[in-house]
This record gives sequence, C-alpha cells and structure tokens, in this order.
Amino acid sequence: MTAPASDARSDLSSPDWPARKRDWQRRLPRLRLEAEPIEEQIDRYRRATIALSVVTMMVAGMVLVLFTVFGAPWFGLLVSLVPAGTVISAAWRSHQQLRSGARKYLLDREASQVNANEGPQ
Repeated sequence: MTAPASDARSDLSSPDWPARKRDWQRRLPRLRLEAEPIEEQIDRYRRATIALSVVTMMVAGMVLVLFTVFGAPWFGLLVSLVPAGTVISAAWRSHQQLRSGARKYLLDREASQVNANEGPQ
C-alpha cells in the first residue's frame, strides 16, 4: 500500500519549501509562522501554561479547604488533586509538544534557507 501524498514525511523531504511550510502550519496551528518570532510565541504560551497551573491549583486548594472544613480531608484531597493533576499535566505536555514542534520547524527552516543559498551554481 502506498502512502498518501499528504504524508508528513513526503512533505518534509520535498525540496518545495512552500509545501513544507503549509505542512508545518498544519502541524503547529497555535503558532503564527513568519508573523512574529517563534521564541516570543513559545514564551507567551509558557506564561499562559504557568497561569493555568496556578489558577488550577488555587481552585483545587479551595475545594480541599471546603472538604476539610466539613470533615472529609482525604476525600477532598482526592476530589481536588486528581482533576487538577490531570489538567496541569495535560497543559505542560501540550506545551512541551508545541516547543518541540517549533524547534523542529526552526531547524527545517534553517536547513531550507541554507539549501536555497547553496542552490545550483
């Protein structure tokens, strides 16, 4: 069975940079490629992930305090930390995937620029 034409590997091995750039845009939909520096966008997402983590832990703390006041601290710990841990770990995992994808995009863009500069002579 042959791979479809939209396969990521075939797009990335293509010498056609616009096609590869479209593939990168599809793979990194939260980043605006070529609009502003990728590093600034990644830093903004990191700060948003930190804020999400802090707010989630504050809500979990309030739930824990509420259950503790009514005499069920262990149940409150379970009810507050399981969802909070899931949300926080998913946010950081997503951030790591975005950062990794952005790093790969930057390497591919640099390699493409080097190849374009070397071009046929």
